[in-house]
Amino acid sequence: MGVSKRDEEKTDPIDSKGWENRSIELVRHGKYDEGIKCCDKALTLDPNSSNAWSLKGFAFAELHSFTEANRCLDKALELVPNDYLTLIRKGNVLSELGKHEEALKCFDKAIESYPEVDVAWLWKATVLHKLGKHEEALKCFDSITHIDRDYTDSLYGMLQDLNKLGKYGQAIKFYDKIIAIGFGSSWVWRGKAQAIEELRRRGGI
Repeated sequence: MGVSKRDEEKTDPIDSKGWENRSIELVRHGKYDEGIKCCDKALTLDPNSSNAWSLKGFAFAELHSFTEANRCLDKALELVPNDYLTLIRKGNVLSELGKHEEALKCFDKAIESYPEVDVAWLWKATVLHKLGKHEEALKCFDSITHIDRDYTDSLYGMLQDLNKLGKYGQAIKFYDKIIAIGFGSSWVWRGKAQAIEELRRRGGI
């Protein structure tokens, strides 16, 4: 049996944190518009909730509304300047807006606060790669000890780009770093083998 509107109203959160938690669940299930509405309810009750501003910014980013996302994340960082997750989100949004150097500053700030957390290093590597700074991107992997499967697309795109540019030697170095971290998916080994073959075919080995 479905839940009536009256029942839904009875179960509505009574405080900002409750609306934030509901938004997190909605966003987790890809319901970004609804998640934003819940963030708005949270912010009505507590306009200084940095978590609600950050989550709202993330939801806008997932909808590709990057300018609005940036505005929300700026507000979150005004409230809590060194929040790691917000800095990561802000860096990604700036990168999407083509502001790669500003994105790097966000990732560096996140790394400065939490150097042991791998995701900032990975996103920094991705942006450096976009800027054509492949050697600097490679150095980021010296600080990465684990790669979450959620970031496979980012890694794959980076390596595909190196191959398209004919930078097979650098691609092989990336593959070796990834394998050393323990990220030995079949596409990694396959990609490394193809890069070696191309380098050999071109007389590089």
